[in-house]
Amino acid sequence: ETRERLLMEKFVGISGEKSFIDPNSPQSKAANWIINEDPLNANPCTFSSLAQRYAMGVFYFALNGDDWIYNGGWFGGTSVCVGWQSVSCDGDGLVISLLLSQNNLVGKIP
Repeated sequence: ETRERLLMEKFVGISGEKSFIDPNSPQSKAANWIINEDPLNANPCTFSSLAQRYAMGVFYFALNGDDWIYNGGWFGGTSVCVGWQSVSCDGDGLVISLLLSQNNLVGKIP
């Protein structure tokens, strides 16, 4: 429970409390994935890329990622830079581009 509380504090700090009222919002879905399903099981106190991982999850859920043509590897691995199809990162592990044209993206980025 402490891990979940700490994670939610981080996510609320990024997206604001109102983003989590609807359990089907992209923010709620991304938070739920990180808390309950993410194989990384990130420690909110030590995982430096938590905000980036959360933001990528929000992006995925906001734009209907399950229906993308190219979504291989999303939600796996230890980093969004390793195995997440169409994601490019710099040497520090920060996302620098998403190559998602003609990929059936539908929705709004929150």
